[in-house]
Amino acid sequence: MMQSELFTGSRLVAGAAGVDRTVTCINIIDGPFGYQYLKRGMLVLCSAYSIAGSTERQMEMMRRVHEHGVAAMALKAIHFPDNRIPEELCALADELEFPLVSLSDTCPAYADFITYFSNSVYLRGIQAVISKDELLKLLLLEISQRGIEGLVKKMGTLLGRGAAVLFEDTCYLSPQGETATAFAKALSASDSIQRFVPSGTFPGTLRFPDTLPSPGDNLGAKLKTGGNGHNYLWLFGGEPPFDEDDAAVLSSAKLVGELEVVQLLNYRQQSARRRRIFIDNLLSGKLKSLHEMLLAAKGLSWRLPLELRVLLITCVGGTVGSQEMELALNRQLERERQSITVFPYQDDLVVLFPVAEETASCEGLLEIMSACFEGEGFYFGLGRRVSLKDTHVSYAQAKYALQAGRAIAPERHMFRFEEMGMFRLYCAAALPEELRLFCQDYVLPIIQVDSYAKLDLLRTLQTFFDCKENYSRAGNTLYLHPNTIRYRIETIGRICHVDFNDPEDVLNMKIALKLLPLVQEMDGK
Repeated sequence: MMQSELFTGSRLVAGAAGVDRTVTCINIIDGPFGYQYLKRGMLVLCSAYSIAGSTERQMEMMRRVHEHGVAAMALKAIHFPDNRIPEELCALADELEFPLVSLSDTCPAYADFITYFSNSVYLRGIQAVISKDELLKLLLLEISQRGIEGLVKKMGTLLGRGAAVLFEDTCYLSPQGETATAFAKALSASDSIQRFVPSGTFPGTLRFPDTLPSPGDNLGAKLKTGGNGHNYLWLFGGEPPFDEDDAAVLSSAKLVGELEVVQLLNYRQQSARRRRIFIDNLLSGKLKSLHEMLLAAKGLSWRLPLELRVLLITCVGGTVGSQEMELALNRQLERERQSITVFPYQDDLVVLFPVAEETASCEGLLEIMSACFEGEGFYFGLGRRVSLKDTHVSYAQAKYALQAGRAIAPERHMFRFEEMGMFRLYCAAALPEELRLFCQDYVLPIIQVDSYAKLDLLRTLQTFFDCKENYSRAGNTLYLHPNTIRYRIETIGRICHVDFNDPEDVLNMKIALKLLPLVQEMDGK
């Protein structure tokens, strides 16, 4: 308090042992019996005019003021002899450990003191009194530099209390003690934060439900952000009890918190929109120029590799969302300090794999995902190595590898486009419908026969090709006579109009048989 500009030139002349007392309000007395209107924690201003000539009155007033729990007393020494507060009065103040201040001759009017303290807040954490305007500037500066977490820490520092903000399901706490940690864990697993219960120990005091390990009463307020979220700011109770200064700090913090949150939400919405547009253009090939791509990425604070592979990750059954996968994978990559770009797209997760960091294998990422989401199944599709401007090509390859791989070999989890063999031809085809027509020309007649006969014919044909077109080996594999195998192959040739003595027909039949599961998957059959 003495550091305030109002006390410039004033000095503490006695009672230094009591300087840690808290001033809660201010009052003026001039008569010798004004102490009857005093209360605990008050700073008393006195001209000393009526007691200057009587040591007895001076001592009596000092004792009475002290008995009423007054925090400190400031006297104008100009009315005492030699402009000095008497030594007897100073000695009594030292004995009572009661701070006694000698006001400067040039001190402001008493009305200025009252105005200043009525518009000021006592900050217990740093034992200082500052104006509410200065407090607001201090909190605005803190939140602009360090965000919501900085605001919470500053509140805790100023008041010497635990403080917290709940914003978008994230709880920011200060200090991070055991109680605060337990509170945060319980809070993250509960929706009871939405229900504040009035406590009554101080106007505006709120209590959380008993299910939360909240340390006593809480002074709380809801942050109005214009959204649908439940965002709150509060102070934990304790010693000393809540007072008007706590409410003033909370009110100022609420104001700057709402300003920051609204700006943050607007920025996030704009960034998310720009990000969606950039991702759509990147993966669809609409960004033709490398300069255009780098410029757009810079605007999003993205650092994209000039040479990369696209990895596509999908979760079987869709039980894990793409945003959950993004969060889990990014956390692990940050721990390993790998500059791999990850983002959700549609229902999948897209990973831009820098060629320079292929040491972080796809198998490693598969292990990460399996560890983060135990019991879930993931499929990976990996495109070819391309330059940044051809990202859309690698993405299309990864998407195709994933789609085709799941249909052809569902027991596997990793599909690389360059290992897809003849199936790569479909990805390059200008008219994908030709794939269906090709299969229909060669194997559709088999599909259209009786269900039991169809299974026999398909199994026989596949085994015949697996046994290198050897009837005896095929018969042994299926526990059938070689003539039975020969009869079934002749039947297939007849109904499909295929000559098994023609190598080209045989190759086409093999390709059609291989592509059949993929076509059925695409048709949803």
